[in-house]
Amino acid sequence: MGMIRCRSRGAGLALREKRADRPLRIIHAASFGFKPVKAFLHNTAIKISNGMVRGGHHVVNFSVRDVVRWAGWFGSRAHGSGRARKILLNYCVAMRPDVLVLGHADLIDSETIARIREALPDLKVLQWNVDWLASLDEAVPGDNTARSNWSKILAKDSCVDATFATTGGPALKILAGRLSGITAYLPNATDPSIETARSFEHDDLPVSVFFASSSSDRRRFHAGAWRDMGEMIADLRVAVPQARVAAYGFDGLPPVYGPGLQDALASARIGLNISRRNDMFLYSSDRLAQMVGNGLVGCVDRATGFGTIFGDDEMVFYANEEELFSQIDRLSRDDAARRAIGGRGWRRYQDLFGCDVVARYMLDVVFEEHDPADYSWPTLADRHPSQAKPPA
Repeated sequence: MGMIRCRSRGAGLALREKRADRPLRIIHAASFGFKPVKAFLHNTAIKISNGMVRGGHHVVNFSVRDVVRWAGWFGSRAHGSGRARKILLNYCVAMRPDVLVLGHADLIDSETIARIREALPDLKVLQWNVDWLASLDEAVPGDNTARSNWSKILAKDSCVDATFATTGGPALKILAGRLSGITAYLPNATDPSIETARSFEHDDLPVSVFFASSSSDRRRFHAGAWRDMGEMIADLRVAVPQARVAAYGFDGLPPVYGPGLQDALASARIGLNISRRNDMFLYSSDRLAQMVGNGLVGCVDRATGFGTIFGDDEMVFYANEEELFSQIDRLSRDDAARRAIGGRGWRRYQDLFGCDVVARYMLDVVFEEHDPADYSWPTLADRHPSQAKPPA
């Protein structure tokens, strides 16, 4: 089955030329993972770059952490960070990009970006972030992720035109109130050259339910409560004994990465999309894109709000574990229904969140040319750069 190119509400974009319609020179500074350990095949940075290339742009990938490691003595981050910043500065001045994209480029400081902008006054700069945006009083007990994530995003406020985050709703509005530039929601993109499986086309897959975690912390907030995922998987096996569950990172199965992760996804029918937090509007780890992009039926907590974008005939939504287990039991007995839901979810996800669509949207936003009516999700937080920045 070929790649879907249509845009559900974006056909009008072709009627008027925008800046993003003309070829752009883009430098994308992010973590592209050149270390063979873990081999992040499904890297969000790669998908964004691929989407921009498919939009007709010239994209150079600058792998920040790798350059830092190569530039430092014996791979030292402390010694390599300063040299990596200088390399990026000199490269930007030489290449004269139209856009600088920063993805979790925490080792590139705001001073370096300011110097790049001084040399290139017409440059547009955007940053994207895929970690969750829980407010500090809602963060995971004992986990510094939320605090660290906020500080990293805010650190570049003075030098970026737009910030994209994979959490929507109230949390994104709070972030927007702290930022002076455009603040926008970022969907987790899928790329049909990476998520190549079509699980809905097969009735002989060996795994009923896929779940994966690489974290040593087994806690997840889903179905309205904190839950140990090892215990949840055990309860699932009791409730749905006919289901063959592959839980990577549990039961002695090691976490999977790269081609191994893709093989595991391609062998499964249903995927559990249970992020660390499942009560923040439109937040999910990128596992959702990996699962639904490969044609698995994605099981998603209703509290995420993804039911406002996808229908019950495109994903499985649940409010409690009893409902989740019941749906898995039904689909493990009715493979035709599983394949139908998987196929509809895959088509809808490609249509809305294909990497070319997401990349085009990011460029439209940073050039202030995007129309919210062209998209089926809430795009911008209620804030625009022309508004005065609120007091700290």
